[in-house]
Amino acid sequence: MKILGKAVPPVAAWRRFFRLKAGAKTLASELRSLELQAKEACIAAGTAYSRAVLAAQSGVSKEALSAWVNGQRTPQDSDNLMKVVTALTNLSGQAAPDESLWRELWAAARRDGGPSKKPAADKKKLRPLVKWVAGAVTTILIGGVFAPITSNGRGILWNILFTVPSPAPKHAPEELKATTAWCCRFTAVAENGGFYWKGSASTLDSALGGGRSDMSVSDLTPAGSGVVEILLQTSGTEPIYVAPPKVIVRSRGKNVKKGMVAILPLFPQGSSAPGEFTADVDEAAPVTTANRSSGSQYYYVSNASPEIFILTVKDARYDCRFDIELSWMEQGQLRSRILTNNGRHFQILGSSGLAWYSGDPAIDEKLKRVSGRPFYSYASGN
Repeated sequence: MKILGKAVPPVAAWRRFFRLKAGAKTLASELRSLELQAKEACIAAGTAYSRAVLAAQSGVSKEALSAWVNGQRTPQDSDNLMKVVTALTNLSGQAAPDESLWRELWAAARRDGGPSKKPAADKKKLRPLVKWVAGAVTTILIGGVFAPITSNGRGILWNILFTVPSPAPKHAPEELKATTAWCCRFTAVAENGGFYWKGSASTLDSALGGGRSDMSVSDLTPAGSGVVEILLQTSGTEPIYVAPPKVIVRSRGKNVKKGMVAILPLFPQGSSAPGEFTADVDEAAPVTTANRSSGSQYYYVSNASPEIFILTVKDARYDCRFDIELSWMEQGQLRSRILTNNGRHFQILGSSGLAWYSGDPAIDEKLKRVSGRPFYSYASGN
């Protein structure tokens, strides 16, 4: 095909141009390469390799590993990335990894459109495209010198060089994409949670134990201490700055009087998200506090740099229903929206007045009665 008398480079050249990898892809490809080396080394040694094995050796959940290696998410914490890299390096039988190189790849992936070094081969791929663009520009300029006068009384070259360009269109506002659910759907946390059960400990042992898949803690109502995950991303590349989540209480009723609270692990366990907060719905106006200071009142979020908030909600006295409010700064404007639990209010029950049990029926650790310590000590795993 020809345009302006010049042959357009093959479609493959254009595809190669748009296939240049961004920082996040570079990190993912390096992880995939290292994992392949680990697999080959394990096969040669006659040992089995799987991401479950890697998860056990690194302490990072299999779900998080898959998301990192597949390029779906970037690790929030470079220390957790290094645990995975070190485990893969050990499995592959190589020397200790170059930590500074991996942390540079991680930093580039976390930045929105972070720089990545393009191999020399990519430059060669672009040469047909560059030559075509140069030839097209030359044709336009030379044609402009000899072209007839246009309808506005000026030559084509004059119009090309001196016409004032139209103002660039304004970018559409960035849309904040947020998804919420009781833990653990989006990430992994190293915490326990409380769950209400109207029956006895033995019936809950039976319902949750023995490797049963028809019921899990997600089927139970949080009680005493529950964890909400909030996945944040934007619709475009422009960054926005999101404030800590705020609990909006919709109703407080009398707490249940019959039943029990089971203190159970939240699965899958592993690395936690950096945006961790706590709110107590027993307070008249719950205040969200950060579990660790980030040095900023807002958290950076973009399409290439998503964020996950972990919000621990505590309740001792009420049958409480609530929503979550998010506020963020976008192009100098303060915006907000309300998040619900799939169109319903979140519900949490109080822990006071109920018997507390602790255990893990999923691994045949029977629930046992506990007392004499505040509920939060169990909820935080202390």
